Order: sequence, then structure tokens, then C-alpha cells
Amino acid sequence: MSAPFVLAVPSKGRLQENTEAFFARAGLKLSKAGGARDYRGTLAGLDNVEVAYLSASEIASQLSRGFAHLGVTPCRAMNIPARYCTGYISDIGLPPVEAPMDFAGWFQAYVGGSWQTFDPRNNAPRIGRILMAYGRDAADVAISNAFGPAMLRHFKVHCHQE
Repeated sequence: MSAPFVLAVPSKGRLQENTEAFFARAGLKLSKAGGARDYRGTLAGLDNVEVAYLSASEIASQLSRGFAHLGVTPCRAMNIPARYCTGYISDIGLPPVEAPMDFAGWFQAYVGGSWQTFDPRNNAPRIGRILMAYGRDAADVAISNAFGPAMLRHFKVHCHQE
């Protein structure tokens, strides 16, 4: 048996109520396993789905680790075309950071006649977004796939505003 799919939802307040209502409209009931103070739950009728009730900041942290799919899936459920994007996001216009730029994930939805960018990790417009690939999900747009030993010796990306 495969590991369960973990669905992160807000743990309290209006965000939790809105999420429960969203699933209810789709005929799915979220329920906490041990009552109101429990942080694990189920999605009725789906045995391989585990619900994790998290704070808004915990969800944001999980999104920053590449789980932009949480934006793609609801869009598709509402028949809004959406695609997963990967690339780089620069730190132009932001205070300097010690860490080098890294890969980033975001998504785009086709709204109002054009593709609009949504970035749950940064949640703000950024200068120097470099789109490298887009597809249905992260598996479609892997920057590299390696089978067997592989060692990346050097790789740098520089963004400069002109």
C-alpha cells in the first residue's frame, strides 16, 4: 500500500470554515479524528487521504518547500486552466540575503483571457522571475533527472536589473 496523500488545511477560524465549505460543495466532508482540538483528520470516503490541520504560517512554510500544487488543484477543480511553473525568482529590490538563488515553484492560471502568475511562497510581485518550464505538475518540469551517480560541480544564476 502506498503512503497516504496528506492534505493540509487551515486549523481554525474563517480559513478552516471556508475550506470545509469548499470541500462540502464538492460533496466531500472533512472531519477531525479526535474532535475539535485534534490536528489530524480524514476526508470521508477517501481512505488514502490524511488531513493535516495546520496554522496559516505552517501552510505557508509547506508551500515555500515547493507545494504550489495546492493552487493548481483547486483551479482545475473549478475548471480554471492552471499549470505548474518552475524557475528562478531573484532578490532584486529586496534586502540582500546570504543564500544563493534557488529553484522556485509557482503556478499560473488562465484568468481574464491571459495567464496570471500566483506565487504562494512569496505572495508579492517580484522583479526577475525566470520561467524555465511549465507543465501539469512538478514531475513534468523537473530541471534535471539523474539515474545513477551524478555530481553537479558548479551552477550559478545571476539576475541584474538594468
